[in-house]
Amino acid sequence: MQLRRKLRIISNRWKATPAYKRGMVYVLIGTVIFWEYVATQFPPYINDQVIYSIASVLLNVEGFLFALTTQVPKGNRKLAVAVGLLTILFSVLTISQAYFESIQLKYLSFLPTTQIFDSDVVLFVLFVGTYAVSVLT
Repeated sequence: MQLRRKLRIISNRWKATPAYKRGMVYVLIGTVIFWEYVATQFPPYINDQVIYSIASVLLNVEGFLFALTTQVPKGNRKLAVAVGLLTILFSVLTISQAYFESIQLKYLSFLPTTQIFDSDVVLFVLFVGTYAVSVLT
């Protein structure tokens, strides 16, 4: 009996939550699931040339979406801009580190750089999800 009552309270609170906040919860859950996918499916070492090639594409898409954040309603814009800036800076860090290791140090692959790249991909998914929820709600 007590459990049913608590579940009803949670259900009522969830229904009363604005669509924007509910959408952000879905984005966060989806990002965590995607993080698990990246952690289990990507190889432990990724060639630095592959990293800076893919990260450059991600950076282009992030820059394009960041430029379009002016189309997001003002109430939802702050979070989209903050996540966008974080994602862009992280992509620049990833590309810089992979280029440096590949050209200067002659590394083919380095585990910390691969982990940074994995995080960059997950941040990209978070940014796209945040942008989508901000525009659609």
